[in-house]
Amino acid sequence: MRVAVTIESFGDGGAESSTRQICEGLRDRGCAVTLLTGFAPAGRAIDGVKTEAAGERRMRSARDVRRYRRFVADRRLVGAFDTSLSVTTLCPAAVVEPRAGIYREMWATDRPGIFQRKRRAMWAAEAATLRDPSVRTWVAISRFMQRQIVRHTGRPEAEVPVIANGAPRVPPPARRTRARQRAAWGVAQDAIVFLFPSADLRRKGWPALARAWPRVVGSADRARLVALSPAVRGDAITAAGPTDDMPAALAAADVLVLPSRYDPASKVVAEALHAGLPVITTRTNGACDLIEGSAAGRILDHAGDAAALSSAMLGFCEPAALTAAREATAAAAAGATMDAHVDRLLGVLRAAARGR
Repeated sequence: MRVAVTIESFGDGGAESSTRQICEGLRDRGCAVTLLTGFAPAGRAIDGVKTEAAGERRMRSARDVRRYRRFVADRRLVGAFDTSLSVTTLCPAAVVEPRAGIYREMWATDRPGIFQRKRRAMWAAEAATLRDPSVRTWVAISRFMQRQIVRHTGRPEAEVPVIANGAPRVPPPARRTRARQRAAWGVAQDAIVFLFPSADLRRKGWPALARAWPRVVGSADRARLVALSPAVRGDAITAAGPTDDMPAALAAADVLVLPSRYDPASKVVAEALHAGLPVITTRTNGACDLIEGSAAGRILDHAGDAAALSSAMLGFCEPAALTAAREATAAAAAGATMDAHVDRLLGVLRAAARGR
Protein backbone atom coordinates (compact mmCIF):
# COMPACT_ATOMS: atom_id res chain seq x y z
CA MET A 1 0.00 0.00 0.00
CA ARG A 2 1.29 3.44 -0.97
CA VAL A 3 0.88 5.87 1.93
CA ALA A 4 1.49 9.62 2.08
CA VAL A 5 2.22 10.97 5.57
CA THR A 6 2.24 14.71 6.13
CA ILE A 7 3.52 17.00 8.89
CA GLU A 8 4.13 20.74 8.65
CA SER A 9 7.77 20.58 9.73
CA PHE A 10 10.01 17.57 10.25
CA GLY A 11 12.55 18.91 12.73
CA ASP A 12 12.92 18.11 16.43
CA GLY A 13 10.11 17.59 18.90
CA GLY A 14 7.70 14.99 20.19
CA ALA A 15 5.28 15.08 17.23
CA GLU A 16 8.20 14.81 14.80
CA SER A 17 9.72 11.90 16.72
CA SER A 18 6.39 10.09 16.71
CA THR A 19 5.93 10.78 13.00
CA ARG A 20 9.33 9.23 12.28
CA GLN A 21 8.36 6.14 14.26
CA ILE A 22 5.02 5.89 12.46
CA CYS A 23 6.73 6.14 9.06
CA GLU A 24 9.26 3.49 10.08
CA GLY A 25 6.50 1.25 11.41
CA LEU A 26 4.45 1.52 8.22
CA ARG A 27 7.60 0.88 6.16
CA ASP A 28 8.42 -2.21 8.20
CA ARG A 29 4.88 -3.49 7.60
CA GLY A 30 5.37 -3.39 3.83
CA CYS A 31 3.99 0.05 2.97
CA ALA A 32 5.64 2.38 0.45
CA VAL A 33 5.77 5.57 2.52
CA THR A 34 6.28 9.13 1.29
CA LEU A 35 6.67 11.91 3.87
CA LEU A 36 5.26 15.25 2.69
CA THR A 37 6.41 18.17 4.82
CA GLY A 38 6.72 21.91 4.75
CA PHE A 39 10.39 21.73 5.68
CA ALA A 40 12.91 19.01 6.53
CA PRO A 41 16.36 19.99 7.86
CA ALA A 42 19.42 18.29 6.44
CA GLY A 43 20.08 14.93 8.03
CA ARG A 44 16.46 14.21 8.93
CA ALA A 45 15.86 11.57 6.27
CA ILE A 46 14.25 8.23 7.17
CA ASP A 47 15.77 5.09 5.65
CA GLY A 48 13.40 3.57 3.13
CA VAL A 49 11.00 6.53 3.25
CA LYS A 50 10.86 9.14 0.50
CA THR A 51 10.76 12.71 1.79
CA GLU A 52 9.40 15.66 -0.20
CA ALA A 53 9.41 19.22 1.18
CA ALA A 54 7.39 22.24 0.15
CA GLY A 55 10.26 24.64 0.83
CA GLU A 56 13.82 25.07 2.01
CA ARG A 57 13.06 26.94 5.23
CA ARG A 58 10.87 26.55 8.28
CA MET A 59 7.37 27.96 8.02
CA ARG A 60 7.76 31.54 9.20
CA SER A 61 4.86 33.31 7.54
CA ALA A 62 1.24 33.00 6.52
CA ARG A 63 2.46 32.53 2.95
CA ASP A 64 4.54 29.52 4.02
CA VAL A 65 1.48 27.95 5.67
CA ARG A 66 -0.61 28.37 2.54
CA ARG A 67 2.22 27.08 0.33
CA TYR A 68 2.56 23.93 2.44
CA ARG A 69 -1.16 23.27 2.27
CA ARG A 70 -1.21 23.69 -1.54
CA PHE A 71 1.87 21.48 -1.88
CA VAL A 72 0.25 18.59 -0.01
CA ALA A 73 -3.04 18.99 -1.88
CA ASP A 74 -1.24 18.92 -5.23
CA ARG A 75 0.77 15.82 -4.32
CA ARG A 76 -2.33 13.95 -3.14
CA LEU A 77 -4.17 14.77 -6.35
CA VAL A 78 -1.61 13.13 -8.62
CA GLY A 79 -2.96 9.68 -7.69
CA ALA A 80 0.38 8.31 -6.54
CA PHE A 81 -0.98 7.14 -3.18
CA ASP A 82 -3.55 4.59 -2.06
CA THR A 83 -4.25 6.49 1.14
CA SER A 84 -2.87 9.32 3.26
CA LEU A 85 -2.29 10.28 6.87
CA SER A 86 -1.99 13.80 8.25
CA VAL A 87 -0.57 14.22 11.75
CA THR A 88 -1.46 17.93 11.67
CA THR A 89 -4.74 19.81 11.36
CA LEU A 90 -3.15 22.15 8.80
CA CYS A 91 -3.78 19.66 5.98
CA PRO A 92 -6.61 17.23 5.28
CA ALA A 93 -5.92 13.59 4.41
CA ALA A 94 -7.89 10.37 4.23
CA VAL A 95 -6.98 9.87 7.90
CA VAL A 96 -6.15 12.76 10.22
CA GLU A 97 -4.44 12.10 13.56
CA PRO A 98 -3.63 15.50 15.10
CA ARG A 99 -0.60 14.68 17.21
CA ALA A 100 0.09 18.31 18.16
CA GLY A 101 -3.56 18.86 19.05
CA ILE A 102 -6.12 21.41 17.90
CA TYR A 103 -4.37 24.76 17.55
CA ARG A 104 -7.55 26.66 18.35
CA GLU A 105 -7.69 24.84 21.68
CA MET A 106 -3.98 25.17 22.39
CA TRP A 107 -4.07 28.93 21.91
CA ALA A 108 -7.45 29.49 23.56
CA THR A 109 -5.94 31.79 26.19
CA ASP A 110 -3.21 33.15 23.96
CA ARG A 111 -4.92 35.20 21.26
CA PRO A 112 -2.77 36.39 18.38
CA GLY A 113 -1.93 40.04 18.00
CA ILE A 114 -2.60 42.03 14.87
CA PHE A 115 0.80 41.19 13.38
CA GLN A 116 0.66 37.43 13.97
CA ARG A 117 -0.46 36.62 10.46
CA LYS A 118 1.13 33.18 10.49
CA ARG A 119 -1.00 32.07 13.42
CA ARG A 120 -4.14 33.43 11.78
CA ALA A 121 -3.26 31.49 8.62
CA MET A 122 -2.82 28.34 10.71
CA TRP A 123 -6.23 28.86 12.29
CA ALA A 124 -7.80 29.29 8.86
CA ALA A 125 -6.10 26.16 7.52
CA GLU A 126 -7.16 24.18 10.57
CA ALA A 127 -10.77 25.37 10.31
CA ALA A 128 -10.86 24.23 6.67
CA THR A 129 -9.46 20.80 7.59
CA LEU A 130 -11.93 20.34 10.44
CA ARG A 131 -14.87 20.69 8.04
CA ASP A 132 -13.28 18.97 5.02
CA PRO A 133 -15.51 16.09 3.81
CA SER A 134 -12.55 14.32 2.18
CA VAL A 135 -11.32 13.27 5.64
CA ARG A 136 -12.67 9.75 6.00
CA THR A 137 -11.51 9.11 9.57
CA TRP A 138 -10.31 11.26 12.45
CA VAL A 139 -8.09 9.40 14.93
CA ALA A 140 -7.52 10.58 18.51
CA ILE A 141 -4.38 9.72 20.46
CA SER A 142 -6.26 10.10 23.76
CA ARG A 143 -9.76 10.58 25.12
CA PHE A 144 -8.84 14.22 25.73
CA MET A 145 -8.23 14.61 22.00
CA GLN A 146 -11.31 12.59 21.09
CA ARG A 147 -13.53 15.07 22.94
CA GLN A 148 -11.92 17.98 21.10
CA ILE A 149 -12.22 16.35 17.67
CA VAL A 150 -15.88 15.53 18.28
CA ARG A 151 -16.56 19.10 19.40
CA HIS A 152 -14.84 20.72 16.43
CA THR A 153 -15.87 18.35 13.63
CA GLY A 154 -19.37 17.42 14.78
CA ARG A 155 -18.65 13.75 14.15
CA PRO A 156 -20.09 11.14 16.52
CA GLU A 157 -17.72 9.89 19.21
CA ALA A 158 -18.11 6.33 17.90
CA GLU A 159 -16.58 7.45 14.58
CA VAL A 160 -13.45 8.90 16.21
CA PRO A 161 -11.36 5.92 17.34
CA VAL A 162 -8.87 6.41 20.16
CA ILE A 163 -5.49 4.84 19.43
CA ALA A 164 -3.33 5.47 22.49
CA ASN A 165 -0.07 7.25 21.94
CA GLY A 166 2.93 5.08 22.68
CA ALA A 167 6.67 4.94 22.92
CA PRO A 168 9.14 2.38 21.62
CA ARG A 169 10.42 -0.12 24.12
CA VAL A 170 14.13 0.44 24.68
CA PRO A 171 16.62 -1.79 26.51
CA PRO A 172 17.12 -0.76 30.14
CA PRO A 173 20.22 1.39 30.66
CA ALA A 174 23.33 -0.01 32.30
CA ARG A 175 23.24 -0.27 36.09
CA ARG A 176 25.75 2.53 36.51
CA THR A 177 23.72 4.96 34.40
CA ARG A 178 21.62 6.19 37.34
CA ALA A 179 24.64 7.01 39.50
CA ARG A 180 26.54 8.64 36.64
CA GLN A 181 23.63 10.81 35.56
CA ARG A 182 22.96 11.94 39.11
CA ALA A 183 26.61 12.84 39.52
CA ALA A 184 26.44 14.84 36.28
CA TRP A 185 23.42 16.70 37.63
CA GLY A 186 25.12 17.29 40.99
CA VAL A 187 22.34 15.41 42.77
CA ALA A 188 22.91 13.15 45.79
CA GLN A 189 22.53 9.43 45.20
CA ASP A 190 19.90 9.14 47.97
CA ALA A 191 17.82 12.10 46.78
CA ILE A 192 14.20 11.74 45.64
CA VAL A 193 14.43 13.22 42.15
CA PHE A 194 11.43 14.72 40.39
CA LEU A 195 12.03 15.22 36.66
CA PHE A 196 10.35 18.02 34.70
CA PRO A 197 11.06 16.93 31.11
CA SER A 198 10.37 19.97 28.95
CA ALA A 199 11.77 23.33 27.87
CA ASP A 200 8.24 24.50 26.94
CA LEU A 201 7.72 26.01 30.37
CA ARG A 202 4.35 27.70 30.02
CA ARG A 203 2.38 25.01 28.20
CA LYS A 204 3.89 22.15 30.20
CA GLY A 205 2.98 23.74 33.53
CA TRP A 206 6.21 25.11 34.98
CA PRO A 207 4.51 28.14 36.64
CA ALA A 208 2.36 25.83 38.80
CA LEU A 209 5.35 23.63 39.56
CA ALA A 210 7.44 26.66 40.58
CA ARG A 211 4.71 27.63 43.05
CA ALA A 212 4.35 24.08 44.39
CA TRP A 213 8.05 23.34 44.80
CA PRO A 214 8.87 25.47 47.90
CA ARG A 215 6.33 23.50 49.94
CA VAL A 216 7.75 20.19 48.69
CA VAL A 217 11.39 20.97 49.41
CA GLY A 218 10.42 22.56 52.71
CA SER A 219 8.73 19.35 53.86
CA ALA A 220 11.00 16.71 52.29
CA ASP A 221 14.67 17.51 52.71
CA ARG A 222 15.78 14.80 50.24
CA ALA A 223 13.55 16.07 47.44
CA ARG A 224 15.29 17.49 44.36
CA LEU A 225 13.85 18.83 41.13
CA VAL A 226 15.65 18.44 37.81
CA ALA A 227 14.29 20.47 34.88
CA LEU A 228 15.34 19.78 31.31
CA SER A 229 15.42 23.51 30.69
CA PRO A 230 18.25 25.97 31.31
CA ALA A 231 15.82 28.80 32.14
CA VAL A 232 14.68 27.86 35.65
CA ARG A 233 15.96 28.78 39.09
CA GLY A 234 15.17 27.83 42.68
CA ASP A 235 16.22 26.08 45.85
CA ALA A 236 17.15 22.41 45.27
CA ILE A 237 16.48 22.79 41.54
CA THR A 238 18.91 21.67 38.84
CA ALA A 239 18.46 23.38 35.47
CA ALA A 240 19.90 20.58 33.40
CA GLY A 241 18.86 21.80 29.96
CA PRO A 242 17.74 19.62 27.05
CA THR A 243 19.12 16.10 26.75
CA ASP A 244 19.83 13.73 23.89
CA ASP A 245 19.70 10.78 26.29
CA MET A 246 16.21 10.63 27.77
CA PRO A 247 16.63 6.99 28.90
CA ALA A 248 19.53 8.09 31.13
CA ALA A 249 17.51 10.99 32.51
CA LEU A 250 14.60 8.69 33.31
CA ALA A 251 16.94 6.13 34.89
CA ALA A 252 18.32 8.81 37.21
CA ALA A 253 14.91 10.14 38.27
CA ASP A 254 12.28 8.78 40.65
CA VAL A 255 9.10 10.56 39.50
CA LEU A 256 8.10 12.35 36.30
CA VAL A 257 6.16 15.55 36.94
CA LEU A 258 4.37 17.18 34.00
CA PRO A 259 1.47 19.46 35.02
CA SER A 260 0.58 20.35 31.42
CA ARG A 261 -1.91 23.08 30.53
CA TYR A 262 -2.46 21.49 27.11
CA ASP A 263 -0.97 18.22 25.87
CA PRO A 264 -2.71 15.88 23.38
CA ALA A 265 -0.89 12.86 24.89
CA SER A 266 2.70 13.43 25.91
CA LYS A 267 4.97 10.63 24.73
CA VAL A 268 7.34 11.14 27.66
CA VAL A 269 4.64 9.81 30.00
CA ALA A 270 4.70 6.46 28.20
CA GLU A 271 8.51 6.56 28.18
CA ALA A 272 8.57 7.19 31.93
CA LEU A 273 6.16 4.35 32.67
CA HIS A 274 8.21 1.96 30.53
CA ALA A 275 11.25 3.04 32.59
CA GLY A 276 9.43 2.32 35.86
CA LEU A 277 8.78 5.94 36.86
CA PRO A 278 5.49 7.03 38.40
CA VAL A 279 3.93 10.07 36.74
CA ILE A 280 2.18 13.18 38.04
CA THR A 281 0.23 14.95 35.31
CA THR A 282 -3.10 16.64 34.56
CA ARG A 283 -6.42 15.93 32.90
CA THR A 284 -5.37 18.37 30.19
CA ASN A 285 -2.64 15.92 29.20
CA GLY A 286 -4.24 13.11 27.21
CA ALA A 287 -1.55 10.73 28.45
CA CYS A 288 -3.37 10.71 31.79
CA ASP A 289 -5.41 7.87 30.22
CA LEU A 290 -2.46 5.58 30.94
CA ILE A 291 -2.57 6.12 34.70
CA GLU A 292 -6.32 6.57 35.19
CA GLY A 293 -7.30 4.34 38.12
CA SER A 294 -3.71 3.16 38.59
CA ALA A 295 -1.31 3.49 41.48
CA ALA A 296 1.36 4.38 38.90
CA GLY A 297 0.63 8.09 39.09
CA ARG A 298 -1.53 10.99 40.14
CA ILE A 299 -3.83 13.07 37.92
CA LEU A 300 -4.53 16.70 38.80
CA ASP A 301 -7.95 18.01 37.86
CA HIS A 302 -6.61 21.53 37.24
CA ALA A 303 -3.21 22.33 35.75
CA GLY A 304 -2.74 25.48 37.82
CA ASP A 305 -3.52 23.88 41.19
CA ALA A 306 -0.16 24.25 42.94
CA ALA A 307 -1.52 22.95 46.26
CA ALA A 308 -2.74 19.70 44.71
CA LEU A 309 0.55 19.36 42.83
CA SER A 310 2.68 19.76 45.95
CA SER A 311 0.50 17.22 47.81
CA ALA A 312 0.93 14.69 45.00
CA MET A 313 4.70 15.20 44.99
CA LEU A 314 4.95 14.89 48.77
CA GLY A 315 2.95 11.66 48.58
CA PHE A 316 5.72 10.14 46.46
CA CYS A 317 8.33 11.24 48.99
CA GLU A 318 7.01 8.41 51.18
CA PRO A 319 9.10 5.27 50.40
CA ALA A 320 6.16 2.85 50.57
CA ALA A 321 4.04 4.95 48.19
CA LEU A 322 6.93 5.33 45.75
CA THR A 323 7.62 1.59 45.78
CA ALA A 324 3.96 0.72 45.20
CA ALA A 325 3.76 3.20 42.33
CA ARG A 326 6.88 1.80 40.68
CA GLU A 327 5.43 -1.69 40.85
CA ALA A 328 2.30 -0.47 39.04
CA THR A 329 4.07 1.18 36.12
CA ALA A 330 4.53 -1.96 34.01
CA ALA A 331 0.79 -2.65 33.90
CA ALA A 332 0.03 1.01 33.14
CA ALA A 333 2.47 1.02 30.22
CA ALA A 334 1.48 -2.36 28.79
CA GLY A 335 -0.51 -1.04 25.83
CA ALA A 336 1.44 2.17 25.31
CA THR A 337 3.87 1.01 22.63
CA MET A 338 4.46 2.47 19.20
CA ASP A 339 4.16 -1.01 17.67
CA ALA A 340 0.63 -1.32 19.04
CA HIS A 341 -0.20 2.18 17.82
CA VAL A 342 1.05 1.53 14.27
CA ASP A 343 -0.74 -1.83 14.08
CA ARG A 344 -4.10 -0.20 14.81
CA LEU A 345 -3.36 2.85 12.66
CA LEU A 346 -2.52 0.60 9.71
CA GLY A 347 -5.95 -0.98 9.99
CA VAL A 348 -7.59 2.46 9.78
CA LEU A 349 -5.45 3.39 6.77
CA ARG A 350 -6.34 0.15 4.97
CA ALA A 351 -10.04 0.79 5.58
CA ALA A 352 -9.64 4.33 4.19
CA ALA A 353 -7.86 2.93 1.12
CA ARG A 354 -10.67 0.44 0.47
CA GLY A 355 -13.24 3.21 0.63
CA ARG A 356 -11.28 5.61 -1.58
